[in-house]
Amino acid sequence: MGRYLLCETKTRKPYVIRELGLRLYSPEELCYYIDQNLAILDADFLCEELYSYISEECHMPETARKMRQTAKQGKNALDALYLFLKNVCYYNDTECNLFLQKLRKREKMPPQQIHLRKAELFIEKGRYEEALKQYEQVLRDRPAHTKDARFYTELYDRAGCVAMQMGQFYRALQLFQEGWRFSANEELGRKLCYACFLAEEEPKEQEERLPQTLIAGCLKEYEQLVEEAVKQVGEGPVSMVMTASFQGRKDEAERYFYEKKCKYRQMAEKEL
Repeated sequence: MGRYLLCETKTRKPYVIRELGLRLYSPEELCYYIDQNLAILDADFLCEELYSYISEECHMPETARKMRQTAKQGKNALDALYLFLKNVCYYNDTECNLFLQKLRKREKMPPQQIHLRKAELFIEKGRYEEALKQYEQVLRDRPAHTKDARFYTELYDRAGCVAMQMGQFYRALQLFQEGWRFSANEELGRKLCYACFLAEEEPKEQEERLPQTLIAGCLKEYEQLVEEAVKQVGEGPVSMVMTASFQGRKDEAERYFYEKKCKYRQMAEKEL
């Protein structure tokens, strides 16, 4: 389905995807968005605002009416999206059938996996707060007694790194802290130490079982990073120094998130 978007009409007003900050100005653009982002769409996407846009701006009132009826049935509500694609005629019959196959697979996805896919998309778009909300929703839904310690450790790790990227150090501290309780690995311990330093909290050796040697080593590295940051930008808040992994540099942060995404996607598909 890779092609240039040849739009026959341009709507007076755009349809706004607020979560991603996107504005769509034609039924063809809306078709493309739906097809490319099907994995993260849910029943909430089918709203009166969408129906009004299709009816009034795209001049497709009958399609909007049928979509409403399909969505109200509850089961297979997202079939309403298939109706839209078929009526716009941006995709041919073969492509629409492929979309329907993807739709059936999408209906079988557990809610956790949808949240994780959304988080990945938000990170790619640089919308870290929205990504963190998705991670936290999965963590809130975590079973009280889970055997997937490795999976949830990775999830706490990733959520903590997103919070660090936003400069929300105390929030990151809490996430790393929960992850450390699942799995006391050295990498997570280092991040917990850094979050403590940046949140101006003292790492608690006994309460969190953090080895004193780890705390001391991280503190020495942290002081060196602060000294280097001051040299580069002059006197300023030490919050410029993010984590030992990427130290606030955008290119390194993007590389770090990409590597974590690849690793995490494999785990998510296996565990969920």
